Amino acid sequence: AAMSTGLLWRALCLLTTLCTVSHHVRCIENQTDPSGTEQGLTFSHVYKIDIPGSSSCTKLNFFVGLQQDTAINGENDIVFKHNIKLQTPKCNCEESESFKDLLYRINGLEEEVTYLKTQCTQGCCGRGGVDTSCSGHGSYQDDTCSCLCNPGWEGPDCSLSSCPDECSDSGRCVDGKCVCYEGYTGEDCSQQTCPGDCNDKGQCVDGKCVCYEGYTGEDCSQQTCPGDCNDKGQCVDGKCVCYEGYTGEDCSHQTCPGDCNDKGQCVDGKCVCYEGYTGEDCSQQTCPGDCMDYCFKVPAVAAETETGLVDCLTWQSKVKLLSILKPSFAYICISAGLYPGTEYKISVQSIKGNTEGKASFTTGVTDIDAPTNLVTTEVTEDTATVSWDKVQAEIEGYMLRYTSSESSSSDIFVGRDSTSYRLVGLRPGVLHTVYIWAFRGDKVSGKSSTEAETEIDSPKDLKASDVTLDSASLTWVPPLADIEGYILTYRDEDGNLQDVERRLEASKTSFAASNLEIGKKYIVTIIAFRGSKRSKVVETTFKTVGAQHPFPMDCEQIMKNGNKNNGLYTVYISNDRSKPIEVYCDMTTDGGDQTEFALTLLGEIIPTFWNVFVLLCDAMTYHQGRPWTTIDSDNDIALTNCAMTHSGAWWYKNCHLANLNGKWGDNRHSLGVNWEPWKGHLTSLDFTEMKIRPVGVVSSRKKRSLMARERKSRASNGHKK
Repeated sequence: AAMSTGLLWRALCLLTTLCTVSHHVRCIENQTDPSGTEQGLTFSHVYKIDIPGSSSCTKLNFFVGLQQDTAINGENDIVFKHNIKLQTPKCNCEESESFKDLLYRINGLEEEVTYLKTQCTQGCCGRGGVDTSCSGHGSYQDDTCSCLCNPGWEGPDCSLSSCPDECSDSGRCVDGKCVCYEGYTGEDCSQQTCPGDCNDKGQCVDGKCVCYEGYTGEDCSQQTCPGDCNDKGQCVDGKCVCYEGYTGEDCSHQTCPGDCNDKGQCVDGKCVCYEGYTGEDCSQQTCPGDCMDYCFKVPAVAAETETGLVDCLTWQSKVKLLSILKPSFAYICISAGLYPGTEYKISVQSIKGNTEGKASFTTGVTDIDAPTNLVTTEVTEDTATVSWDKVQAEIEGYMLRYTSSESSSSDIFVGRDSTSYRLVGLRPGVLHTVYIWAFRGDKVSGKSSTEAETEIDSPKDLKASDVTLDSASLTWVPPLADIEGYILTYRDEDGNLQDVERRLEASKTSFAASNLEIGKKYIVTIIAFRGSKRSKVVETTFKTVGAQHPFPMDCEQIMKNGNKNNGLYTVYISNDRSKPIEVYCDMTTDGGDQTEFALTLLGEIIPTFWNVFVLLCDAMTYHQGRPWTTIDSDNDIALTNCAMTHSGAWWYKNCHLANLNGKWGDNRHSLGVNWEPWKGHLTSLDFTEMKIRPVGVVSSRKKRSLMARERKSRASNGHKK
């Protein structure tokens, strides 16, 4: 009984020191007093407390009279009136839980009074500590009790500079103006720039040049050529430089070998030889009839023979008469026994019986023999080596030429003692036919030929551009050869990640690599292919952009580092690498970048509360600026340790209006998971989720969303019109 009495007196003493008010509060500030007396604010409360007791309890009669507590605010007198009556207990004193409930209710009463006293001391708007000048960047609104910031400024007191649409994440905000990153421009850095501003030869559309007619290239700096030279030449300063074998302004006309040596006409790239001439370039004379090997023209024998005039003779010990050809001259053919490229004296006479006619004489030179065993070796993408056996005849040298379905070369001189020659400047990936012949003066041998297919050339100028945290654009110049496609691979330099391989169409000249690691160096290779043929490997390297915030302090900075998935991340208090803490980041709800703390851990170092957004009635303003209190670290302003009294850990002030770390399921006053403006202190919430992000993010996102809706609306209206 003595213990119960002591606790009761303790409660009484506590009650008599409180300035407690009920929910019947009347705020009459800014109202005119009809009597002309000073304005006043009065709180009146009568609280009935039933104190439990038992038959062994000493019956006490307590009455606390009217207690007044006056606070002065400028010219206004604010009077707090409190009347508490304690009933004689009729209960069992041994039921200590009931008495503890009394203490909890008294604590709750104390919290409410302290909060209301603070609010009323500040005025109806609660202006205490608020800069009503709005930092000179806005105007204070009495109807909303907040600052209306000027453009370019935000925050509760308009002290934070802001930029249009947060500079579209493509620039930095400096004194309310956007300083755009390279490649962006405009008041809000939303417009992409183009290389060289398209050199006044095109228009910049979404960061890419749309070139005017006659110009091309990434920056419209290159002139185009007629018909793009029909793929038969290169465009240089707006003019076609045709490949060998083609001519014309647009390289659409084929040339002929040796221009047909003036012995024929060039038609569609082929020589149509005049009568008496033959060969690819019309350089060979024809012989009448079926004469093979060596052909000589000699004067006709005047005397008649058994069958007429001499026509064609076969080389024997005696001349054999063959047939009549013409009355003025005759041809003889010698099939064997002569040495190539040698001059011979030939006599012809007619025979009738045993009578021989007068002989006719002439000289003849045998043809030069052609090179033999012609082969190609050491074939690359644009070179090949040809070799051959030397001819028997005395010659001045060799002439060499190569052709393909696309072009034909001019004649190439090779010295008489040479047995090989290296061809350069060949077109890659093309089957070439190589011809060679010997010559002396105006005499030429027959032609020997072989084939050589050059290798596929590699793509050129492989490079990475537009490198970001997790992506890069890869570009290259296509090879000259006709190909089926490309094989592109990229991997991290350390070999920690799996190689990525992509097969691309032949028409592709770029590839967007995505889902890369932040701050990693990558090795990129590319080859061209056609069937089983492969070009040489081309390689380049690049490094993704490092994290913008190496030690992010919240989920917004983690998102800016390129992480866009919900999950657990490590943040660092005030960007201090020595103060890590694991949090869950919600990257999707309401624009993302919201930080959720693991609230079940008591005693952990948690940053001082700076801003929390909720969808319910505000219960956090009361806790604004308070340090974290746990059972072993009392940082509140209450008489007791609020964390111990209310079974939680929180930014307690004079205890709480919100207690999200309270005891789950405990519906006793102020002990559970409470949100007082919504469910009061006697209901423990089943589920709560707390997310934080820096001040100003929400307002900026709302502005962006509003601007997007306005643009969409304007586009829709324009479409309707």
